[in-house]
Amino acid sequence: MKTSRIFFIAVISALVFATGCAKKGCTDPISSNYDSDAKDDDGTCKYYYGGKNFGQLDVASKVDNNANSEIFIDGVRIGMLEYYFPSGVSCGNPNAVGKIITSGSHIVRAVSPGEVREGTVYLDPQDCKVVYVENLQIVNTGGGGGGGGGGGGGGTTTGNLVFWVNQDLGCGNIYVTLNSFGTETISQYYTSGNPGCGASGSANFSNIPHGTYYYTASSDGGCTWSGNFTFSHSCYAMQLTL
Repeated sequence: MKTSRIFFIAVISALVFATGCAKKGCTDPISSNYDSDAKDDDGTCKYYYGGKNFGQLDVASKVDNNANSEIFIDGVRIGMLEYYFPSGVSCGNPNAVGKIITSGSHIVRAVSPGEVREGTVYLDPQDCKVVYVENLQIVNTGGGGGGGGGGGGGGTTTGNLVFWVNQDLGCGNIYVTLNSFGTETISQYYTSGNPGCGASGSANFSNIPHGTYYYTASSDGGCTWSGNFTFSHSCYAMQLTL
């Protein structure tokens, strides 16, 4: 009986010693400091992108379509894609358009003159993924949105444009981009009707050659518009509506 008791005590002691000596460290494989030899997680795991359930989603293009693309993720304007990469691009390239975002499904939308492309992309935690515009599905070849406009006075080959709203749409500031002529901001509304070209708080474009144009608009609150219009007036007003 003595021998059996001593053997039992020895086994228990060995197990306790082995448990006490288990290597501690980060045991999460997706962390930046994962230790494959660690058996006991000690809470020291570190992650890129500001947290475990985040990653980075970049939008780029391999094709030069002779026009910039305005990029939206989940309805929020991220930026303007101005470069293309014939050989592809690594995630994190500063000339791509992207953001750090929570993992999961996201809707990516690219708006360019003449077409709108859109697709759903899944981002894994701690992943950095590049989405190419040309791989998104074409959902619109002309764009839509915006109310009709009007103006007065012909007889010239250039004119002024104003984009305006007649009420608080709940969108915050609205940023209107006119292809080749930059971006202007709508920061107030006019309840009494068309404020006319040059009105403060509206998006004004001056000395624009008469013709057909494509515009996009986005806001701090995620509202978006896009469309085509033709003008031949000295002042043309475009009201944005929801």
